[in-house]
Amino acid sequence: MRRKHVLFAMLLAASGFAACGPGSTGAVDSGTPDSGTSDSGTSDSGTSDSGTSDSGTPDSGTSDSGTPDSGTSDSGTPDSGTPDSGSPDSGTPDSGTPDSGTPDSGSPDSGTPDSGTPDSGTPDSGTPECVAPNNCASVNAAGYPLDSCLVGRCVYLSPTCTSARQYGDTTECVPADPDPIAGLPSCATTFSFPISPVPVENLSYLVPLGNMNPFGHPLPTDHMYWELKDPHGPWLDTTIVAPADATIFYFESTTTYVSAVVTTKDFALKLAPCHDVRLEFAHIKDVPDSLQTQLVASASVADCMPMGNVASGSYQEWCRYSTTLPVSQGTVLAHVGGGRANSTGFDVHAVDLRGAALPFANPLRYYGSSGDDLPSELHKGCASDLFTTAVRSSLTGLLGGCCGANPRTVTPVCGAWMQDLPNTAQGNWYLASLPLGPTDSASQLGLAHDNVDPTQAVLDIGGGFFAATLAQFTPLHSGTRNRDWSDVTADGHIYCYDNLPDAYGNGALVPGRFLVQMPGGTALNIEHQATSCSDPIAFTSPTSYRR
Repeated sequence: MRRKHVLFAMLLAASGFAACGPGSTGAVDSGTPDSGTSDSGTSDSGTSDSGTSDSGTPDSGTSDSGTPDSGTSDSGTPDSGTPDSGSPDSGTPDSGTPDSGTPDSGSPDSGTPDSGTPDSGTPDSGTPECVAPNNCASVNAAGYPLDSCLVGRCVYLSPTCTSARQYGDTTECVPADPDPIAGLPSCATTFSFPISPVPVENLSYLVPLGNMNPFGHPLPTDHMYWELKDPHGPWLDTTIVAPADATIFYFESTTTYVSAVVTTKDFALKLAPCHDVRLEFAHIKDVPDSLQTQLVASASVADCMPMGNVASGSYQEWCRYSTTLPVSQGTVLAHVGGGRANSTGFDVHAVDLRGAALPFANPLRYYGSSGDDLPSELHKGCASDLFTTAVRSSLTGLLGGCCGANPRTVTPVCGAWMQDLPNTAQGNWYLASLPLGPTDSASQLGLAHDNVDPTQAVLDIGGGFFAATLAQFTPLHSGTRNRDWSDVTADGHIYCYDNLPDAYGNGALVPGRFLVQMPGGTALNIEHQATSCSDPIAFTSPTSYRR
């Protein structure tokens, strides 16, 4: 089974929706991860904006209702209070291509593990040469020999995987699909999209990168949410068009059945004008039938997978297609808004391989996190930055929280989803008890800053040791109480957090306190206790996380 399938099934269980809420954009994803975490499996749309599960944008910053949408990913529109469509984020492979497919140097040291455990954390003399700082061990924790090593990723051969690879410490085979756009020319350094995919005058606001919510995005999201006018009335009926001559290389559909009747459909499209720049439009509700027919007919890879109890008649069918279908600038790709169910906005993912990879504390978490082998997740960024100056300026003016009421003013105005600060508590954390590999949102912990007002710190708990919770607070820069995450280091102190506003609690505070300590530069312990920071500080049964 593909890792994408496994991850998507795991993530489908988490969901929720939120309305325009306090401070944080307030959007509740769909409960499926965004591409950035091993989200991790699919780039969620992540925010509930319109009330529908996320298009990713929080309406106003206050939580909608705090209840799960439908258990599926949002639609990415401002909270209206209605669930998305129940489809997965976009979370699909960026390109679906293997990293290199072959070892860098040609082969592992001997083809078998030296001793069954990593030699020293660095390749033996016979292993492929690796680029620091990842220096792959000659064998992984499962005893599989090194196959190849790229920046941030170690790839191992498994005796049970004949046409697949093993990533990090995972024990799962990951089939590698060919890169459908390998033949496209490289993008010029000056390339930018000449037109907006949606008339700018039809947009209400754009949610910056890094939105967080506990029901699907406990970690900052790797994509934006583009919301249509008007979030307080009928949403405009508009089209998404190809913003340049391009090739559609990926198509995804999720169909929801209730009592054997189709109730909703949700789609995602990925296109590239050249090899190094890609856009994905996700949580779109209406792709023209003629285009769907062409995409399916031209697919080189086609997978469909039922999720749920098919015999009951109430389930979802998820399909993905790897293709190469050229489209001209202005070609209609989808219809959004116009009274379509949960179609008040959509998600936009952007990949630009022309720049440096994002410096996550543990890049291994993000390679293939969208189901692909190309390290595109580490090159995800601001979609509005990829347009010509005039278009970019118009889009930038819409960045902020719900309905344009609270624009983001701190640079980068488009937000930041990579917030890891090595050797500090700030950034993305994963349950230490799990192997290095795809994780669901319940095993993730986000200690970051708000995507609209980054002066506010965010504690986002996916679940596990405490109920899924999003708390937002003004951090302090001295002492051990409510200290900014960037100041928390492996200094031997236990830091305490209390009186934290619950972003989904309508003004209520998260009860009790949280104790946080870093026993090392890549480890973190956290525990919730039913008391306050004024009482004696000591752990009783902390939960361990790691980078």
